[in-house]
Amino acid sequence: MHGCLSWEYELNNNSTNQHGIDNEELMLESADKILCVSSPYKELISKRYPQYAQKLGVLTNGINWKDLNKKRNISIARNSSSIVLMGGGRITKRNLQVCQAVEEINKEDNTNLKVTVYGYYNENDDSKAISQIACANFHHVIPQVELFNILNSSSLFIQNSEFEPFSLGVIEALACGCNVLMSCNVGAREVIKGLTDNEVINDVMDISEIKLKIRQVIQTSNNERLWSSIDKVSTSNEASTERLLTIASNFL
Repeated sequence: MHGCLSWEYELNNNSTNQHGIDNEELMLESADKILCVSSPYKELISKRYPQYAQKLGVLTNGINWKDLNKKRNISIARNSSSIVLMGGGRITKRNLQVCQAVEEINKEDNTNLKVTVYGYYNENDDSKAISQIACANFHHVIPQVELFNILNSSSLFIQNSEFEPFSLGVIEALACGCNVLMSCNVGAREVIKGLTDNEVINDVMDISEIKLKIRQVIQTSNNERLWSSIDKVSTSNEASTERLLTIASNFL
């Protein structure tokens, strides 16, 4: 289970796919086992669906390290003013709050930080508000290869999500040499063992906290430390596949 349509629709003011929500409820009710892609996400789902708590488990999202290792080149020159966000204006991503925080930092510190937000522009979310912030550049979705090139030349990637079951984006940003900052709601944080409180946003709506954490990461690079703290064997696609086969064998 990687996502929760009914919950995300509530948070994002969306109601365009009732059929999908009905199907999701049917799957949750009918499944013998529900494997969440991270432990933090399992805890959230357990609270939302206590009636299914007894059949919830965890199968951590596998990571394709073979491909990501090829992307890693920390010797590339970086734009120290470049901050990258993904997810467009979706409310659950809380990118608006990051842009507001960066705008205040620029005014208070006389800096020229630039935020590029990649994703779909929609009328019923934070897209318009983001596009009106001076330091922000709202950019349509781009191919993954181009995104990796952007990450390879940028300084900081932020995932300030209110709801984020895993976030391969955080892992990809680390692979590309970016420093990272993430919210406490990001499931991938459980595989990044080196994370400290300085790199985790506890309140995604608290502009003051976001500013503090951005300043801390800008002053002290965390990429190499966090990248090295991930166990590349136990978090691999291969390891995840073996765990899935073991779990599935119990139902044969």
